[in-house]
Amino acid sequence: MNIKTKFFIVCFFLKTIFIPNVKGQTDFLIPDNLNIDTNYWYIQFYSNSNAQKLLSLFENTHNERLTIFHFGASHIQAEVLTSRTRELLQQEYGNAGRGLIFNYGAAKTYSSVNYTSTCSGQWKFAKSFQIPPKIPLGVMGMTVETTDSIASLDFVFKNEITADNYKLQFLFNINELTPDLNIIIDTTTYFFGETERTMFMGRNYYELNIDKGFKEIHINIIPSNRSNTLFRFYGANIEKNTTGGVMYHSLGVGAAPFESVLHIENLQEHCLLLEPDIVILDFGTNNILYHNKVEARVKSYIVEAIDKFRAINPEILIVLTSTQDLFYKRRFIDAAISFTSLVDSIAQAEDCLFWNWYDLSGGYGTIKKWAHEGYARRDHIHLTTKGYELKGYLLFKSFMNTLSILKDNPSVSSHEICPIFYDFNDKAAENQHRNSTRYRIKRGDTLSSIALKHHTTVAHLKRINNLRSDMIREGAILIIE
Repeated sequence: MNIKTKFFIVCFFLKTIFIPNVKGQTDFLIPDNLNIDTNYWYIQFYSNSNAQKLLSLFENTHNERLTIFHFGASHIQAEVLTSRTRELLQQEYGNAGRGLIFNYGAAKTYSSVNYTSTCSGQWKFAKSFQIPPKIPLGVMGMTVETTDSIASLDFVFKNEITADNYKLQFLFNINELTPDLNIIIDTTTYFFGETERTMFMGRNYYELNIDKGFKEIHINIIPSNRSNTLFRFYGANIEKNTTGGVMYHSLGVGAAPFESVLHIENLQEHCLLLEPDIVILDFGTNNILYHNKVEARVKSYIVEAIDKFRAINPEILIVLTSTQDLFYKRRFIDAAISFTSLVDSIAQAEDCLFWNWYDLSGGYGTIKKWAHEGYARRDHIHLTTKGYELKGYLLFKSFMNTLSILKDNPSVSSHEICPIFYDFNDKAAENQHRNSTRYRIKRGDTLSSIALKHHTTVAHLKRINNLRSDMIREGAILIIE
């Protein structure tokens, strides 16, 4: 085989496994053996009013900013998932800025994949999973504070923030106790002293405008003769001075349960500053993992969180999510199935949006397959980098697929897909789902042809896949047996 022939074979192979993505980027390969069910790659909605709000927010990004808050636990904190979703949405709808950052080093926890965060001096911290929090929390779900007269917070981005006109908002309490500061952007120093303290007195942020790219931010407390000072830091927001585009804030705190969002004391103030249009509440793992059940109070936590955000902004869109399949203490966590049904029912009752990640990612018994293929860690709870990147891509695609439906049919009243039904009345039924044979639907397939090929019946396929009609979609996964 000559070099030219080898070249064309390689090109054909690459073209086969990769699909062109928005603006010429490369799409993800979705491996068949992960059992991803593309029947569920939609953001489900239950009213036309919410559907039209969603469509309008995305279609108007050329002149009005779309701001998204994505709350969650350890699967969000490192920002792998949210970075991928942010990147794809901003490629499609415009880049409004980097969003919020936090100094995880001062909070003694792991940092974002996008930057390192370190500190000097003595710092106290609080996190949203510590209920009640020891220190009032900001929107990031973490807070750090110091009375040290010589202390610093330092951020170094792995890739330079590209040159543009930026507004930097440093979220900290400004009062008589706030110390003097030097805020250093690369090599340029901005002084925060008595004049700035008086000008911004009573606010919970300080704002700088810069017209350049940068890679480092340093916040240094300046020693003084003042008897006592207190610097309480909630994070920093990096946004462009533009009117359009997408701003995507990643708000994750490892180990946080759903109720953690209810204990963010400064949530209203920071929401009024950052003005979210869509809030994704991506919790659940820490509510069901350890006891494999959905406590009755979880429903009240979810409804209370919805009410909390709507009290701040009645027009806000709230996306509820389900968890992924989990395996803990030698058993699959079937409470994730109950949690999926609960969240789906709350989304319908409270007129929220719903992303069924549990069934989209394959459903019951599939986390071990994700681990075997290198997409989940060996703890069978967390994903690997490529697993979170795939999840971020599928979240993006779910938004895009729903928007496509709305553009084609603006009057549609709802788009809902029933969660997969699992019959666990006996051990045999449980094992059947765990070890089931699955088939990805190809172009031209029908239920009849698939049933014939696998020596079964259409009625059997419809029953075990919870199908209400004979309609099937190319790319979706069917349970065969």
